[in-house]
Amino acid sequence: MPLINAYSRWRERLADDFALRTTGKPQAFANAFTRLGDQNLSEAEPPQWEVWLFYSHPPLATRIERVTRHQPATSN
Repeated sequence: MPLINAYSRWRERLADDFALRTTGKPQAFANAFTRLGDQNLSEAEPPQWEVWLFYSHPPLATRIERVTRHQPATSN
């Protein structure tokens, strides 16, 4: 199960990258995941062992941090 989950998380990261390249709106992406987490009462930063064993998608905090880290300093 952990290997299948790792593969799924990798594919989700690729999908996130595609969505960001396609839309060019990293802030909208981050906002959407923040709202999704609030609506679903998701744990934004679960323990790493829990992610490794059980998560088929990257945790929300990881996805949001990844987007904001790659966001340009100024946007048009």
